[in-house]
Amino acid sequence: MILGGLSPGCAAHPARRGRRPDHRERQRTHPERTDPPTRDRLVGMRLFVAIWPPPPVVAALSELERPDGGTVRWTAPSRWHVTLLFLGPPAPHEPDDRVPPADSGTDTAVDDAIARLGRIPLEAYTGMVARLGTVTATFGRSVLIVPVLGLDTLAGAVRTAYSPGPGSSVGTDRVGTDRVGTDRVGTDPAAFNGHLTLGRARRRRDDLRPLAGTGVGSAAGMEWAVAELALVASTSRDGKGVYETLSTVPVPGDHYPTSNMRSGLQ
Repeated sequence: MILGGLSPGCAAHPARRGRRPDHRERQRTHPERTDPPTRDRLVGMRLFVAIWPPPPVVAALSELERPDGGTVRWTAPSRWHVTLLFLGPPAPHEPDDRVPPADSGTDTAVDDAIARLGRIPLEAYTGMVARLGTVTATFGRSVLIVPVLGLDTLAGAVRTAYSPGPGSSVGTDRVGTDRVGTDRVGTDPAAFNGHLTLGRARRRRDDLRPLAGTGVGSAAGMEWAVAELALVASTSRDGKGVYETLSTVPVPGDHYPTSNMRSGLQ
């Protein structure tokens, strides 16, 4: 199934397709966890709390044809994630007595974000299941997504954990589910827009709204039990965006590979 149209005069390149991994394989499809960044690496950094989809979900979405040369700048499968809360850049702040002192050479704001991740009461979300939508959608005219359902209450718990408090490195004007989302602290949790970003408009004049409503093939309705939350740093290296997982916390319950890894349409 082809998601993106080609500009006039552009030849289609072979579709990018991914191998569907055996369910016994446990390799990660997302960035490995790294040590907390030192202060000299904080310039231009953006933090967010996310869920990485498991390999079968990534493989199923990778089977969608994403031709080069069209109106869409496709997101690499290794970068697909569900943003629960966009935190923005780490900001200097006064020490918080509830957070352990930062190790030498690291930034207190990042340590604060890691500590808050660990304080989310995830026992209440044992067996939390995420489900892909069946068709694509868009944010505005420039972002093409696949909706991800079932995470509203978990996103609310994450938002509460990062709500401003004594010594917080997060301000109410910078907390949201994504830079393209609408959710903000203090709004109705129903406004959370869970999604995986498939691509963005290649040029400012490109309009991706005609691609909304396209079926997502075998990925439609796929479900998975959420295994962990991740604090992720987005930085730039050699002009390219890089994601680094700074910390993870497990969500109780049975996870991939389990019977929860199924299609909701079967």
